Amino acid sequence: MMRRTRTVRGRGSGAPRHPGGARGPGDRGHRPVGGDQGPVGVGRGSGAGTRGERRTALPLRPRLVMVALGCLAGWMVIALGAQYLRTYTLAREAARLERHRQELRLENATLRAEITRLQTDDRYIERLAREQLGMLRPDEVELVLVPSAGRDSGTPGNPRPGQDTAPPGRSVWDWAERLRGLVARWLWGR
Repeated sequence: MMRRTRTVRGRGSGAPRHPGGARGPGDRGHRPVGGDQGPVGVGRGSGAGTRGERRTALPLRPRLVMVALGCLAGWMVIALGAQYLRTYTLAREAARLERHRQELRLENATLRAEITRLQTDDRYIERLAREQLGMLRPDEVELVLVPSAGRDSGTPGNPRPGQDTAPPGRSVWDWAERLRGLVARWLWGR
């Protein structure tokens, strides 16, 4: 609320008088001490401040309302930001779970195909038994190949590479015959 003051012209100077004893810019005279340094907008020219009007500070109630509105706006911005972050995190988690679900569906389809194959294919079961469990048929002999680098030279159980106890061509011939017999039994003896 603005207060209007009257300008009283005196006899000599012709300068407007202002409340509080101030005469205007450049005039010497009494200036108030403290928070109020004189009228606002005093000067020569057109506008609102030429008639000696003073601006007053806002009363306490409107200031409190403005502070409360500012706090409310700040709280809303923070709350909306937190909600957006939470929504973004949940959307990423949902996408990750959807990918995991698709992977599980593929794995489930693979396992169902494996179950069907185990129930219907006897050759597949036999191959798994041989590979994973090391099983043999009753008339088969397991052939274990030991690499020559693994031999210990000089021990009585393992002769040195140049010292074979069998005649030179005989051991190779025996192994070839055994291998041919195993292959023949496996292919036609089923």
